[in-house]
This record gives sequence, structure tokens and C-alpha cells, in this order.
Amino acid sequence: MLFLLRKIRRKLMKKNKFTTYLLYAIGEIVLVVIGILIAVSLNNWNQVRIQKKEALKLLSDFSHSIEEDFTKYGFLLYPYLERDSIQSKILDRTLELKDLSDGNNSNPLTFVDFTEFYWDDNINTILSEQRIIPTEYASVINDIRSLKSVYGAFLLPQSKKLNQLEEENLKMLSGETWLYQTNETAHKERLEYFLGNVAYRNRLHAFKEVQKQFVGQSARFQMLLIKIWSQLELQKNDVTTEGLIRTYQKFELVEMKPLPCDTESHQNTDSLIHEFIFWNIIYNSTDEDYEIYWSLDEDEIKDSKDLIPPGAVLIQSTKADDRMIYIGRDNQCEKFYESNMNGFIII
Repeated sequence: MLFLLRKIRRKLMKKNKFTTYLLYAIGEIVLVVIGILIAVSLNNWNQVRIQKKEALKLLSDFSHSIEEDFTKYGFLLYPYLERDSIQSKILDRTLELKDLSDGNNSNPLTFVDFTEFYWDDNINTILSEQRIIPTEYASVINDIRSLKSVYGAFLLPQSKKLNQLEEENLKMLSGETWLYQTNETAHKERLEYFLGNVAYRNRLHAFKEVQKQFVGQSARFQMLLIKIWSQLELQKNDVTTEGLIRTYQKFELVEMKPLPCDTESHQNTDSLIHEFIFWNIIYNSTDEDYEIYWSLDEDEIKDSKDLIPPGAVLIQSTKADDRMIYIGRDNQCEKFYESNMNGFIII
């Protein structure tokens, strides 16, 4: 057998057919490799297509959930603001009997915990599957990471502390006959206790400090949700600025109207929210870059500005005692806004 094979090989080499068969074999190998590569590429393309479809569904579900929650619950800060007004009056010793006519104000050192309404399981799901999210949604993913960070690092521990302070307060007040009564006699006793009991006012001060931080981070968290919703909606071709404004208003946001840059600020630091941080959402609906200034001082304006490109959405914080937002181009103010707790700006 070996002799026969050697004989055939010598005959092919003598006829110079070895090269022909070698080239033929290499060609077959190349065709097989190309076929495998095409099959692998098609499979990869199909996998990417499926993953992108799954990713877009995750984002769509999250967007729908955000819109549904805000439509149902609105901007969940007003109960805190009303309670903060009563707390401030107690600490300032300006509380009057008429301020206690609302049963909700019968015990200002109570915490309305909306933390569970803020969380959405889609947050963890999206972050666990972020490898399949298309790169054009990178900014959305960054905002979702920020959501999780704000919730875990601030809202949860702060709500736990506020609940603890409320429980301690209720234990101390358990012997007071007026605690769960809302008649006039009970209100008079309550007023006397709130204004005259130093220990209660000290506890209220500690409670109010934590609540102030919680409300600020709550506003930030909710504005982040609205920013994410806005970015996802703007990826759709059929979304208009008018439609965006209508939805913001449905979310209980208030449009901030532009004023001339030389307008004097009419800030009211005696308002319910004078100690809180304001978070506002800004959308650039134009085709030009705009700048946001926090000062019009010529020496500071270059170092105190943010850029907002066309079609971009951002959230920005201001303090209640420094609420000016200036918007313009090339270091020149064109519009002035005075921020509020739940405002939005359309450039």
C-alpha cells in the first residue's frame, strides 16, 4: 500500500499536478473558512439585533413607568413643604392657633415617607443589562447610575433616620392627651407645648435638618427621573417641544418664563422652601449651543458657566437665596430666569 501511494505521488510530481491539487485544496479550505465567518457574522448580527430589541424594551418600559408614576402621584414634595412651614414657625416662635386648624399639622415632627414610590425595579434591571444597551444611550445609563447612587447613599439612610426620629418623638408624646385630638382645646394645649417645650423644639430642629437634606435629594432624584424620561422621549422622531411642555405640566412642573437680563430678582427667602436646594430641568430646543451662567460678573462669568448643546437636557441646582439663572452665548446674557422648586426651562 505504501509502495502504491509513493508511486502515485511520484507520478503526480512528475506531471507537475501537485501544485494544482495543493491550490485546489487551499481554495476549498478558504471557502470553508469564509462560509464559517459568514455564518458567525450572521449569528452575531442576529444576536446584536435581538439584544438591541431587548435593550430598547427595557428603556421603553422604564420611560413608561416614569410617566405613569408622575402622572399618578405628581411631584412628591408638597407635603414636606407644607410641614416645613409649620416647623419653621415653631422654631421661630411665630406659630399661631390658626396654623394648627389643619389636622395634618397636629404633629409637625412626623415623616411622610414617599421613598418606596421613588424606586423602580427597572433601575437595577437596566444596570445589570447595560452591556447590551446601545452606545447612543450612554448618557441615560450615567443618569440611571446617579439615580441608584442618590437613592442608596442619601434617600434610604435619611428616610431611616427620619422614621427613627419620628418614633422617638411619638414615644415622648405618648402621655399627652392632645396628641390624637383636633378640637380647639387640644390645639391650644398643642400650641402651648410646641412653643414652650425646649426639648421638643430641639428634637424638631434635629428632625428638620435631616428633612431638609432629604427633600433636596428627593427633588434631585425626581428631576433625574424626568431628565431620563425626556432623553428617551427625544430619541423618538415624533416628539415635539409642545408635547414635552404638556407632559412636564402634567408632571406638576412649572415653566419658568424668561425675563430681561437686567431684571431685579424678586426672591422671597421667607417662603416655605427658603432653606431647600432648587432643582430645575433645562431643555435646549434650538439648533445652537447655549451657555448657562451663575454670575454676570465679568471676572467670574467665564468660570461659572455650563454648556448646553442643541437637543440636550440637563438638571441644575440653585440655592433658594441665590436663584438666578442666566442663559446666553459668547459670555453674553440673553435671558434671565428665577428658579423654583419644580421649574423647567425651554430654550
